[in-house]
Amino acid sequence: MDIDEIILQMRANAVLAVERGSIVYGTVNGNSDIDVLAVVPNEYQEFLSNYENGILRANDVSTYLSKDEDWEFITLEDFKKQAQDHTVLAMETLCTPWDNVRHCDWLDTLDFRKSLLPLDKWKIRQQFSSTASNSWAKAHKKMTVEKDLDMYRGVKSLFHSLRILMFANQLCEHENIVNFKEAKDIWWEIYMEYLDGKQWDYFKEKYKPIYNELRSKLAVLAPKPEKSS
Repeated sequence: MDIDEIILQMRANAVLAVERGSIVYGTVNGNSDIDVLAVVPNEYQEFLSNYENGILRANDVSTYLSKDEDWEFITLEDFKKQAQDHTVLAMETLCTPWDNVRHCDWLDTLDFRKSLLPLDKWKIRQQFSSTASNSWAKAHKKMTVEKDLDMYRGVKSLFHSLRILMFANQLCEHENIVNFKEAKDIWWEIYMEYLDGKQWDYFKEKYKPIYNELRSKLAVLAPKPEKSS
């Protein structure tokens, strides 16, 4: 069986498929495609273990899929592990608005989500802060390093660094992402500044204080646990 056949089979057998990215954040523009995450049965564990973090980005290896959609696949077992660790991927998926859920055959999805409550705020702070920090560093790299220069990807990473922290704060306050479009206005502001030719120094001066403020709020909402004596 070739890889396209396996991908089609996984799509057909997915226990959960949700839309992600710009279509959920309210930031769709002319450069956007539709991101879809599919959680598949554990029988695909051996196949998916060949890919980083057990996640196959299907459009990287398949010429069959529509270029308007970007599919990722992860096994149920690995997804549950990510959820236990409160990763950005898992928390966003479990909180996805129903309008953006394409398919759900995983009958205990809600029960599994409830089993994570109360959420571990310290885990959220660690996971989301690390991912946001990586996004900020990527924004700097894509906007300043000549061999990696890609201003559009840079401004996207800048936006994600802020959005991820906003979502972390929502999770700590509500144990849910209650507003996936919270960062929408900031995206359009950043996007228009990108179209206007603004460079890294401008973005850093304007948005680093917002980034720091969001991190400070998260530190208050999710303080480091005290060591037991």
